[in-house]
Parts: sequence; structure tokens; C-alpha cells
Amino acid sequence: MRRPCLLVLVDRVRGGKPKLWTWNLGDVGVATKGNKTAATTKVSISGNAFTIAKSSGTLQGTFVAPAAARITQETKEVVMEKGAVPRRIPSIFARGGDDFFVVVTVQDANSPAPQVKVEGTGLDAKVTVGGQTIRFDGQKIVLAARGKKE
Repeated sequence: MRRPCLLVLVDRVRGGKPKLWTWNLGDVGVATKGNKTAATTKVSISGNAFTIAKSSGTLQGTFVAPAAARITQETKEVVMEKGAVPRRIPSIFARGGDDFFVVVTVQDANSPAPQVKVEGTGLDAKVTVGGQTIRFDGQKIVLAARGKKE
């Protein structure tokens, strides 16, 4: 079994319009063969987490903040550059607050995503994924092996 990949994203924005966190799926969602198109990527949403599955692996994202993120899968029309033809881009959107703290793992399709345990709330939360602990100290993401000093 291969070890999963771990990504941590933190975004803290104050003021202005309501915030929208976006994970673009790009053009990878559909494969074309002749005149037939078939979905090659499956997206599922459950509570504060989303999973993107392909035949070779899965990507799972868990929102630590906002804990009650409103996650949806939508296709939006986007103009990539001025004067370009609009493209329809499938994406995952999360709404719910000014702060976003997201833990993402990527693993083989045959391996379950590691459990994400959250202690605390918001950007002050401490997260454990496998043997790794994660926290945000207000300036940077701090990673430490479980049981080790940071």
C-alpha cells in the first residue's frame, strides 16, 4: 500500500463580500470517445467533506473551517482571458465564512482515505491525519508527527 499524500490549505480573509472557496475540476470530468461522452470522475459530498474519485485514486477534502461549510458541485461558465470564448468548468464550491482550513488527502483507489480527527474549532483547531498533526498558528501551517514536539 502506498502512503497517501497530504495537503493543507488555510485562507483567512476579512471584510468584503461573502467568501467562496473553489476547487476546479477542469476538463478532467468527461472523456470523449467517438460521439459518446462518459463521466470519468465521480464526486460525492458528505457533511463537511467531498471526495473526487477516478479509477486510479481518490482525493478527499475535509473542511475544518468553516465546520458547517455548505459544499456543492456546480458547473459555472468562466471566461479564462479577456475576449476568450466562455468555458463551462465543473467545480466544487464551499460557502460559510471568512476562514477556510481544508485538509486534503490523495490515495490509491484501493486504500481508504485516512481518518481526519478535529479537536477545537475554526483556525484554532488541531487536526490529526494518520500520524500527522496539523494546526495553524495564525501565520503559518505547523506540521508535526504525532507525539513529537512541534
